[in-house]
Amino acid sequence: DGNNPLDNDKVTAYKLPLDYHCDYLYGGTDMTFMDMVIIDDYAFVLGHPTPEKGQHNGVALYRLTWDDDDEQWHNCVQIAGSGLKDAEWVDGSGKEARFSATVHDIDVLPTADSKSHIIVMPDTGNRAVRFIDVSYPVEAGDETDKVRVYSAPYNEHLYEVMYSSEASNAGMTPELAMASDGKSYYHGGMENLYTMNFNAAQDECARVGIGRVCTLPEIRARFARGQYPTPDGDDESWTTVWMNEDCSSCHLADPGACESSDWGDEYKMIAIFRPVTGLEAQCVHNERPVDTYSMCCGVGGPAVLDGTYLTPKQQQQQQAKKAAGISFGVLIPFMLIGVAIYGVYMRKRAKPAWWPKFLRQDRREETGHAPHREVDLRGRDYI
Repeated sequence: DGNNPLDNDKVTAYKLPLDYHCDYLYGGTDMTFMDMVIIDDYAFVLGHPTPEKGQHNGVALYRLTWDDDDEQWHNCVQIAGSGLKDAEWVDGSGKEARFSATVHDIDVLPTADSKSHIIVMPDTGNRAVRFIDVSYPVEAGDETDKVRVYSAPYNEHLYEVMYSSEASNAGMTPELAMASDGKSYYHGGMENLYTMNFNAAQDECARVGIGRVCTLPEIRARFARGQYPTPDGDDESWTTVWMNEDCSSCHLADPGACESSDWGDEYKMIAIFRPVTGLEAQCVHNERPVDTYSMCCGVGGPAVLDGTYLTPKQQQQQQAKKAAGISFGVLIPFMLIGVAIYGVYMRKRAKPAWWPKFLRQDRREETGHAPHREVDLRGRDYI
């Protein structure tokens, strides 16, 4: 009847002609819509252009605005996802974000901050819960380019837990990871924030000798105990690190694991900690440079290689070990030089029995006597 349903004291069915408002975005193409939520004077709608048979276009999120003067919704704007491109798993800004084709529901995530507005969607095709932060478009009205998308991935392999008896990472709680994980390396401070892609982060871990970028369960365990790099050493500060987790997935006809990935092989996750939202995961291209800290995990028993989190006694012990030890990188050149000098010294001398045959130069060293000279029992030469 033209009234704003937000003004009603009771639930009222309301018909919203979405095709009429939104199909202009794609030149009049028919559209399919799945769900809608209302935040303040804005309607956020989940949908995409109706795909042809056999296509799996990812969904998109649209925003409509209520006009009190006209008493109707208008100005349909696409704020996240594509709607025209194939399913993918990409986080970041709304324009960059991509979703799978299996999303059918959205809801509003309750927050303690009245100016924080987050829409949550179960992205089953990507094995993740997706979060769309629409705070700017709601509070500022016209800043639809500041939508931000991030993920809470099912790193525990939810499908395997529900439909398979095989062991998985489902029981890998932060406590269990703490008891079983190995050494880790990190170093905070703004001076240690570098622009790195995933391969550069891997190389940095190899350089410090820990070996590899941490997985998501390992990152969660370390965040739970406050062991991660921050600009000022404060556990309540923000941080960003690469994770050794793929963002690949597939179209599943039946519950189960992907036999092969249909998308995302070139994407990796980064972990982002924010005091307001906590630990987030974002899927970005593995060659994309990101401002991150180094966070490395390996084997060798639980340990943290960062002096800022050690007691004074532990710092002294660590420094004593470093001062007393000589790395193999220093020892090996000296050993090679010593072997070469000894070889030159022994070149014209009788060789011991263990001396390699290929280094011997004459038959005397093999037979014990000269080839053309014999002596009698008294030591006299035969003529």
